[in-house]
Amino acid sequence: MTVRSAKLSQLIRNLSLVTEREAWPEGTIRTWGTPPNDYQVKKTGKKWVRVVGNRDGGAEKPDDPPNRPDTGDDSKSDTSAGPVEKRRSEKTSRAVSSILRGDLRSAGYDIADELRNRGLRDADPPNSGKISSSADEYLAAVNADGKEINADAERSWNGDITLSNKYTRELTNYFKQSRSSNTYEEMGRGKAVVGLVHEILHGFTPATSSAYEGVGAKIEEVSTEMAARELAEDMFGVEDPKSLGNYPHIIDSAVAAAQKLLMEEGAEHDHTKAYHRAYRLIKKTSLRYKKRQNRLTTQSQVSVMFSEDLASELQAETGKKFSVLRTESVLNDFLHSTDL
Repeated sequence: MTVRSAKLSQLIRNLSLVTEREAWPEGTIRTWGTPPNDYQVKKTGKKWVRVVGNRDGGAEKPDDPPNRPDTGDDSKSDTSAGPVEKRRSEKTSRAVSSILRGDLRSAGYDIADELRNRGLRDADPPNSGKISSSADEYLAAVNADGKEINADAERSWNGDITLSNKYTRELTNYFKQSRSSNTYEEMGRGKAVVGLVHEILHGFTPATSSAYEGVGAKIEEVSTEMAARELAEDMFGVEDPKSLGNYPHIIDSAVAAAQKLLMEEGAEHDHTKAYHRAYRLIKKTSLRYKKRQNRLTTQSQVSVMFSEDLASELQAETGKKFSVLRTESVLNDFLHSTDL
């Protein structure tokens, strides 16, 4: 039994985001469906693989989205150095150059070094550094229910990362194309950048493979995706894909938990404002959690540590005292109600 259906959950998210940067050209609002590109997980012996994608093999686009602008030819590159390019670090700039050359492995090394410079610690085991692109448009994979799906990316516990040909193309096109407007196509390619950072971030986490089950697995994916959105925006200037990103339903549950805590303590009374604050808090909590130096071996340890960080961020945001026990209880209630 779930707290609310996936369609209702998506509708609530869409309605709550219209006051931010979700307005489309000529005043239209994106209220049509979004791609359900949830990460899935499969277990093959002792090897776990995280998989990105959906069964139909990619984004669900409407037949006639409102005022969708023409983005032109993806082969055209934007050679001008805008504000984002000028503020990139040496390593992120080098990573972009490597991506444009098709050298994903070198890009991965530079992104990993940048993450270390930002205070993140290698997981146990660390990333292997091997990032490759498949010749296949989508990767054949199996989801948690044992069903075959078409995936965009996969990562094994030894740190090897494989991107589909489609994902690699979107990744490259993001840095080729002029990013002057927040179009559907642009955000789709930007999602590929977030996805690459996401997979590399799995190699920077306090949780070990034994903690990747139950609520531990859900927190690992929420924290990794939300930290990736924050870092990709800061490192590469990628717009937060929000509902177009990975794990929309489980992230919605984590945000709903923080939203409930804010309103429960009287720190916010408006539902929409509470949602926006909660979304930002989950991003900050995720990055804070990712920087922990602990080695967490059980899902209960992961739950406690993430809840401690969330309670601390809530207190810093509002000046009110939040109980870690209550924070963990609310968080787990929402996460348990949603499938990974």
